[in-house]
Amino acid sequence: MRTQEPVVYRVNFSDEIIFVNEAWNRFAFEYGNLHLVDAQVVGRRLDDFISEPVTRELYKEILKIVRRGQAVEFQFRCDVPEARRLMSMTIETNGEGEVEFTSSVINVEPRPYQRLLWAKSAYAADLLTICGWCRKVKVGRGVWLELEDAVKALGIFEADPTPGVSFGICYDCYVPWIEKIESDKTE
Repeated sequence: MRTQEPVVYRVNFSDEIIFVNEAWNRFAFEYGNLHLVDAQVVGRRLDDFISEPVTRELYKEILKIVRRGQAVEFQFRCDVPEARRLMSMTIETNGEGEVEFTSSVINVEPRPYQRLLWAKSAYAADLLTICGWCRKVKVGRGVWLELEDAVKALGIFEADPTPGVSFGICYDCYVPWIEKIESDKTE
């Protein structure tokens, strides 16, 4: 896996995606996510790509903070089948209602190939929830494990096809955001 230039996308005042850069498209092609290339996402609302309700509301709150003029920066995981990737994201406004998201790779840690993260895998209707920030997998009520541990604990590959993936947010990642949002409201 090669080093990747920052992935950039922008949304307008209605939260419609109006721009994605070439790094976005390269990533989509490289990992088989053809449904995410520019022609498939530009003109669609950001929340079309956030299926989990708590995460969708969190992004709405983040966008409110940014549109008030405060840039938001955070780290998150964006794993690929052969590596854990720690990323940083900066979200800022251009002052004209548009918001730009810039994601850059901070660190890449190779690991054994994880079929669950390959977009072209055949998936069952059952869904696993993966935290969109830390990439842990929900294995039970309030229990989140690293992907490799979750695969073992749930016996994911003992049945075929593999469960599908839905992204959400675990409690450990959610709490700091709520604290930030609440503190921004009181300032």
